Amino acid sequence: MYQTPTQIYQLTAALLLYQSVFHNPVGQAFLKLLQTLNDAKQPSINYLQAYGNFKKHLAATKQSWQDYIITQILSNDNPFTQQVQHLNRPFAKLTIFYQLKLVV
Repeated sequence: MYQTPTQIYQLTAALLLYQSVFHNPVGQAFLKLLQTLNDAKQPSINYLQAYGNFKKHLAATKQSWQDYIITQILSNDNPFTQQVQHLNRPFAKLTIFYQLKLVV
């Protein structure tokens, strides 16, 4: 099921533990893209520019969007990642990574 840019923007804002995931060039470009798509009054060139800017920043990471988000979540300093770091199981991060990959 596809979601509208407004719905995606609202879901992004609801990521309470992971807000800092969007405090970098890729995250800011993604939020700008959603804002642009949500504004029907924008000229179509603005949509293309926002998308191109997002893809440029994402390409610099050499990751897909899905892998980028997962990496950001796992490396983010918050209660979830702190708990993972304290687990003494050698593959805890890898297990959580694959669980997230199934969800995202």
